[in-house]
Amino acid sequence: MALGMALLLIAAGASMALVLQAVIDLPLPGCGPSSACARLSASSWGRLPGVGWPVADLGLAWFLALFVAWKRSGGRLVGPWRAAARVGAVASVVWALVMLQAGSFCPWCLTVHVANLAFLVLLERAARAPSPARAPRAPLRLATPVLTTFFVVSALLGVIEWRHAARIAERDSAEYERSLAAITSGGGEAAAASPALTGRYRLGPAVAPLRLVIFSDYQCPDCRTLDDEVEALMAARDDVSVSVRHFPQCTDCNRRFRSSGINRHKNACWAARAAEAAGRLHGVAGFWSMHRWLFSRGASFNEEQLDTGLAGMGFERSEFLQVMMGSATLDTVERDVEDALALGIGGTPFVFLNGVEFRGWQVQGALARAVEAVAASNPPAAGPEADRPPRGLDKTVADWRAEPRRTMPADLVPWELVGGERVGGERVGGERADGMRTGSSAQTAAGVASGRVVTVTLFGDYREPNTAQLDRRMRAAVASRPGTRYVYRQYPFDSSCNPHFRGLAIDGSCLAARAAEAAGQVGGPAAFWSLHDWLMDQPTGAGSVAPTLSALLEAARQLGLDGEALAVALDGPLALAALRDDCDAGRQLGIHSLPALFIDGRRAPRWKEGVGVPEHLLDLARGGG
Repeated sequence: MALGMALLLIAAGASMALVLQAVIDLPLPGCGPSSACARLSASSWGRLPGVGWPVADLGLAWFLALFVAWKRSGGRLVGPWRAAARVGAVASVVWALVMLQAGSFCPWCLTVHVANLAFLVLLERAARAPSPARAPRAPLRLATPVLTTFFVVSALLGVIEWRHAARIAERDSAEYERSLAAITSGGGEAAAASPALTGRYRLGPAVAPLRLVIFSDYQCPDCRTLDDEVEALMAARDDVSVSVRHFPQCTDCNRRFRSSGINRHKNACWAARAAEAAGRLHGVAGFWSMHRWLFSRGASFNEEQLDTGLAGMGFERSEFLQVMMGSATLDTVERDVEDALALGIGGTPFVFLNGVEFRGWQVQGALARAVEAVAASNPPAAGPEADRPPRGLDKTVADWRAEPRRTMPADLVPWELVGGERVGGERVGGERADGMRTGSSAQTAAGVASGRVVTVTLFGDYREPNTAQLDRRMRAAVASRPGTRYVYRQYPFDSSCNPHFRGLAIDGSCLAARAAEAAGQVGGPAAFWSLHDWLMDQPTGAGSVAPTLSALLEAARQLGLDGEALAVALDGPLALAALRDDCDAGRQLGIHSLPALFIDGRRAPRWKEGVGVPEHLLDLARGGG
């Protein structure tokens, strides 16, 4: 009986972890934003068909109710409860096969299904064992406690899901209102230097008062939902033009995903190339026929299904495949990707209405309402030449200015550079990390120039390749610009010391972060920044080997530090507290990717998309921003 209870609690615990990960962003190892867990949750298998109930919520209520039944029956489920357990096991087999077929390995989901199947084996063995002297409790007597447990847990989870959905809807509604105001006001003057924004295969009039351009991904569920709304809109109105461009979240044709190593939608590039091939062969009608076929299948198809689809759309198979696999379609898709990056794409769908980015499209009926509102303002009919949204540096500056200015969370042990001076390491009360009394680094910063000091804050990981690059650039920028200071904070990509990180850990991240904090504790700011520089100079990325503890201690000795004292401080309470404080600050700021750069309290977007982007933002901040 005890083993059965343990298995059910394991399944319920893993289900609860998935629930909390979804509603409060609980960090789960292996369940980051682009993980198998995220893909499965976002797929049609993540919710009950027709009801929309998250499978994780159902699992939690189910296993807790089954736990009550098992305990109250004395470990002998009979009749409908035994049948229910079998149905649950069949469901686990189905979901396990879905994971296998999709190639998405979710460790928490697998834990649920393995525990559930193990419980069924135990149940069946118990049913075949000799009957005990006391007969099992009658099935009907279990109905009240079991069903009460199931419905009470379900109700509580329903309230949690409702409140979570309400928060998301509030955020999306605010974005919708801001976008609508920008669109109806004309969105400012067109950027004359920017090329016109349009697609290759337009539906609707060439000159129209309402012009939609959408960057899409055929394996993106939200893109498919929005496409259905667009189709209904086009059927109802004759004053709208729409064109579609591509941003496949796939490493085969998208350099952003290639550099990150995240292949979110594995067939999306080929799907985009199929749509382009259809357009090249049969024009606008061919493109839109293939476009709708691809969305109807989620861009997932085998060779037989493709052959059937091509025949139904009037394509000759060999000719179509030759065009699709040619370099021209790949070049076209890659140009769309580059255009989307220049326009500041954050995800798909990426929507423009009359040349202005339209956010908040997630709100139910948002697109139709926005079109009606813009139409009511009587915009003049125009062609694509009227739509020239800012790109490149102009777009980055606009997005940075649109970011809320955050007050940086307090730093338990700050490490700062003011001009060429290495300062920081003070704890509350003005005591430095090495125990010496010193003046406040904030006072030092205030003394470098009269007026406001602009702060550059970088959250990074010594083992993450881009962190070192950005650290060097921003330190050089601050050193050459009076009235600025640089703050470095730890955010290691490893859940063993950063409970807010989700995903695959970077080897050596925690040790490096602890070593830097410990160096500052032992030798003050100069020691921190010396070891910081050494860590930033170490090889990172694929094939690199993280510095070992012995290598770190030897490097510290060569830098003039006491290696024994550093070894003790590595696991000391202050170094660990300082590291946890930085991680908590990163969580509070919503950091999910590195490096995370804040200039004058605003998150700096796309610092790599152009030459001198963060330096330019710093100059703007110094001028009042």
